[in-house]
Amino acid sequence: MANIDSVASSVSKVKNLKDGGILLGCQDITRFKRLADDKLAGAYDIREVSTLKPRIRIAGISKDVSESSVLDFLVKQNEFIFSNDEENVYKLIKFLPVKNKSDRFQVIVEVDIASYKKAISIGHCLIGLDRCYIFCGIDIFRCFTCNGFNHSSSSCKSNVICPRCAGNHSVKECQAEKLRCINCTNMKSSGNHDQINDDHAAWDRDNCHSYSAAINKIKRDVFGLSS
Repeated sequence: MANIDSVASSVSKVKNLKDGGILLGCQDITRFKRLADDKLAGAYDIREVSTLKPRIRIAGISKDVSESSVLDFLVKQNEFIFSNDEENVYKLIKFLPVKNKSDRFQVIVEVDIASYKKAISIGHCLIGLDRCYIFCGIDIFRCFTCNGFNHSSSSCKSNVICPRCAGNHSVKECQAEKLRCINCTNMKSSGNHDQINDDHAAWDRDNCHSYSAAINKIKRDVFGLSS
């Protein structure tokens, strides 16, 4: 690996993996591939890892705008945010109605980091004849067994925790009158978080400090974004 010139290869991040491998983040993947093939071929198993991209949520879209035309409207009407270059590929992840507004829709769109920063900073865009609002669309998994983040129930080895009251039972068996979030409770007990409220359900994203903290960690560690 010492044969690679980190500057010439545009290496921006290096991380040692548990299996002995090395994960490299590069600003110019084409240049790195060329140098890697020349100097590391045969000595290392080199694989490209799919790059994660941030997501935005756009709300307030008219029912007259079809799912198939959303991205076309988005790019062509908002060139000050979204680039029309072939290199920037935007992906529609979800198209669904806004809660309690059957005539309005919202979308989750996967974008590049530059477009994400512009979109969040400006906060709105035009789709058809509607001024729509832009929000962060980055999300994380919440386990339905223990309610922890970034893993699923199928891989969870922890005991069942109620997402409604943090008790040792399933939500179907819950009879508690008081809500309590297990994630915020754990965060409070970890120290320096005495002011955090845990009087909400684990699924209540609007009031969950631990959920917000987990999202901000992904923004910072994965995408290099400020919280």
